[in-house]
Amino acid sequence: MRVRGSLPYAWLSWKILFYKGNPTIQKFSVATAIGAVGVGVASLLITIGVIDGFHREIKNRILGLSPHVFIRLKASGQTIASQQEQISSLLKPLGSLANAPFAIGQAMLRSASATSGMVIKAVDPEREPSVTKLKNLLTRGEWLSSLDEARGPGAKARTPVPIPILLGAEAAHNLGVLPGSTIAILTSPGSNSMAGLPKIRAATVVGIFQSGYYEYDATLAYIPLDRADDLWKTGSDSTSAVYWIGLAGSDPEKAAVLAKAAAQRILSRQDVYQVMPWSDMNKSLFSALKLEKLMLTLVLSLIIFIASVTVASNLVMLSAQKTKMIGSLRSMGLSQADVGRLMLGVGGMLGALGIALGLAISGPIVLILKTTDWIKLPAEVYMLERLPVHLEFGSVLGVVFFTWAVSLLASALPAYRTARLDVSEALRYG
Repeated sequence: MRVRGSLPYAWLSWKILFYKGNPTIQKFSVATAIGAVGVGVASLLITIGVIDGFHREIKNRILGLSPHVFIRLKASGQTIASQQEQISSLLKPLGSLANAPFAIGQAMLRSASATSGMVIKAVDPEREPSVTKLKNLLTRGEWLSSLDEARGPGAKARTPVPIPILLGAEAAHNLGVLPGSTIAILTSPGSNSMAGLPKIRAATVVGIFQSGYYEYDATLAYIPLDRADDLWKTGSDSTSAVYWIGLAGSDPEKAAVLAKAAAQRILSRQDVYQVMPWSDMNKSLFSALKLEKLMLTLVLSLIIFIASVTVASNLVMLSAQKTKMIGSLRSMGLSQADVGRLMLGVGGMLGALGIALGLAISGPIVLILKTTDWIKLPAEVYMLERLPVHLEFGSVLGVVFFTWAVSLLASALPAYRTARLDVSEALRYG
């Protein structure tokens, strides 16, 4: 005789696992298996959430002060404006792109109480807000002004005016300055100088910004682009600064595609050295984050593999203790395949309950970490002040399917051996 119709495998699996008459050792073993799977799932989800949170937060903070595409030029303060217009016209077929020229150089900043080496970025005060969020990140003071605006109407062209400068919050704290403070900027005179004395210019701190990214807030400063030559010009046609044009598209995730399309149009120009997306400018950082995520995921996945051993051991124990029951089911018409599916169902039930426990543990922890500053980080080490968490639905789904698949895989061999039990021996010796 053969049982017709489909069996309620889920119901039977539940009854086998949580039958009131099960021995205490079996109940403890079932609870241990569910707990082991749950801890593995929770650990993996929380780790992925933290790593993805770091990646997302750092990316957002970098993009707050970075254009999507960088175009490196052979230029100077006198030629950058015309070059920017020419390149802008060449890139018009690519769509509506914001662009802004800028220069980057190094300098020493000296205040009354401290000295600090800085990277100074000279930007166009009018165009910069279209490609970065710098203006929105100001916490104190005001935005940069050009040289003509700083002199005011009626002033003589040669009237010396201190360079307006924006400092990051950490840099301002280290130098002990506030908006309105006067500092000195020291730059290299270049290799053509016989005396070797640095160029010294007076600067006024007009504002303080805070990006939340420690490296930027501690080492980056901004001045108007029309003051770049005053700092870095080393000869009639040479400069120690590097000139760029920044592009901003509609989607920073498509910056690589935009950079490739822009390169095809402008790399033939002799004054264009390089075109690269923002991700290439920070490739080492994001590569390290991806490698860290991969290694931690692999290591913590071992917890789930170890938990699957407890699932397999439970099935072996159940097979030994329920031998007579299995023989009775076989004598009532269940086939070997039906018994095998039933034992797989028991393993799948253990995995599913462990997954549910893992979600119940990780959910509140992720929510607490995401909405509170419960864990604070040293910004000078981790570049962020708080522990960021970002868990995507796809990551949760991946962990759930992976864990359940491992649980079923661990159940396969015990289920196969149980299904091959001889009916007469199971009834006689069970």
